[in-house]
Amino acid sequence: MQLSENNSRKWWFSEQGETFTARVTDDRFLLGVRSGFRPVGAADRLRVEMEERTMRRPRGGVRVERTMLRVTSIERAPVQDELRYEFGDDASD
Repeated sequence: MQLSENNSRKWWFSEQGETFTARVTDDRFLLGVRSGFRPVGAADRLRVEMEERTMRRPRGGVRVERTMLRVTSIERAPVQDELRYEFGDDASD
């Protein structure tokens, strides 16, 4: 997921290989993220209440608008341990 820095409150999300935007209207969640109280990483998983509206376009096709109404839980992504590299004089043996 990626936070938009503009005032539209749209974030980028991905789910099962599909990438989409959703307008975030959960003010409590947004305040926590912007203040640093509730950090959210790109690989974290959010459980949310989402509204999805599908509209038919006049010239054919459809447009989907998504609104994230409320974040119900956050699942933090696992933190990868640092790898240890040993560079010593023994490498030339």
